[in-house]
Amino acid sequence: MAEPTNDDAAKALEKLTNPHAPTPQPKPRPAPTAKPQPTKPQPFKPQPVAKAGPAKTARPAAPAHASTKTVKKSEPAPPAVDLQHALAGARTAAPGLRTARRAKSDPVAFQLALKRTAIPILLTLGFILIALGIVHYAWNSDDNPVLELPKGIVIGLLAGGVVLWVLAVLNIVSVRRAFAARAGDS
Repeated sequence: MAEPTNDDAAKALEKLTNPHAPTPQPKPRPAPTAKPQPTKPQPFKPQPVAKAGPAKTARPAAPAHASTKTVKKSEPAPPAVDLQHALAGARTAAPGLRTARRAKSDPVAFQLALKRTAIPILLTLGFILIALGIVHYAWNSDDNPVLELPKGIVIGLLAGGVVLWVLAVLNIVSVRRAFAARAGDS
């Protein structure tokens, strides 16, 4: 923002002391220009391609737009919601919509899904812990942040990684047995 000049300060002081002083009027805005009218779409005419130079294709004309006026349609008001009913956790569908029946909860399927989710997590965390333990011994540099860790913590990292991998393998075996049992029941 520009610094006020002495003239600006004098005008402001005069305006404060003399309320009948003329006030500056803002400059009028220029008249809006006419918007271009949509044109009729032109049919696509492919141009012959010259064999000597790069291929050129004709660009189709811009599509003509529909009238710019929009017509508002009266929409029905949304149904009233009973707040106590909604807060109680009751599930209601919008009028006219069908809802799918909820399947009965299956605790075995839930445990199976939980175990299947845990397998990649256990494998990844085990890999990270083992990699950190290996980095302690394999990367001898001043920039190695793991180099300063005590040997007990590094051995704990390696042991923790192995434990996580063992848990992942046990989960894999458990999930396979559960799937085999479910397949045998069917």
